[in-house]
Amino acid sequence: MPTPTEEELDTFALGCAKGLAICRAGIAAGYKPKSNAMYKRFHRADFQERIAKHKRALSQAERPDLIPIIERLVETADKARAMGSAAAMKAACDLLAEAARLKRLLPIDEVAPSFEMTREEWLATFAPRAA
Repeated sequence: MPTPTEEELDTFALGCAKGLAICRAGIAAGYKPKSNAMYKRFHRADFQERIAKHKRALSQAERPDLIPIIERLVETADKARAMGSAAAMKAACDLLAEAARLKRLLPIDEVAPSFEMTREEWLATFAPRAA
């Protein structure tokens, strides 16, 4: 095969990034089925970088927007907590655990910065109420 064009290399790299077998991705890019050139190309460092670039692009495109889901879980947990029963508290705990798990999947720049409560705010929120 003559020197592949950038478009053919991108087709080959994208196929590899999507998980296609080297042979299938190579054939889709224009290599002959029995060509060793596709295997040689695959093992080159610059081509591996090209595959990694495509994998990053694919993972960004497939990543769902988790922030609205996390917010909904927290709202539902607050409603369950307000019910006060043991089953509702267990449900709230499970919802918050799932929200925390999803939050770990977010990139660092999307996680909201934490804030510190003043002593007065903490006491107003968490201090025992007088009977």
